[in-house]
Amino acid sequence: MRKPPPPGTGRKTKRVEVEARVDRVLTLIVGGAGVEDIRQFVANNWALSPRQADLYAARARKILRERAVPLHEEAFNTALERYRSLYKTAVLDGDVRAAAIVQTRIDKLLGLEAPTKTEVSGRGGGPIQIERVLDDAELSARIRESLDAGTEGRAFPAPDLESAEGD
Repeated sequence: MRKPPPPGTGRKTKRVEVEARVDRVLTLIVGGAGVEDIRQFVANNWALSPRQADLYAARARKILRERAVPLHEEAFNTALERYRSLYKTAVLDGDVRAAAIVQTRIDKLLGLEAPTKTEVSGRGGGPIQIERVLDDAELSARIRESLDAGTEGRAFPAPDLESAEGD
């Protein structure tokens, strides 16, 4: 049995051989092999670098993604047709409640359900704390106003948030 040449010897691998290797790596991935497992397998069996192993793995994962799209579309279309059949049966049987339930499921499958209420909350579900920080010029002006009005001993009033919205 002939041993493969060491990495970097410049020998071009034939397309058929590359495809067979990618297919073998694909089988390893499906079987649960991780990155290091694939690198070790490629190094031991084909005397290739970790970089080449990663390239084979990337091609294998791309094949998996491409194969998944039609499967997802088929499953989606099958589910939709089943719901349509159930809806038709419910309507023909005069079962309005069942028809409404099936229609809700169809809407959910198609992504037609709109959120009924959107809430924004702070940490732990509590209220959001809004704080406005005064810049130096505004702070100085407020201190001057307070001193002129003779209210220096009282706390500063809260900033006017409505006028701050345009800042």
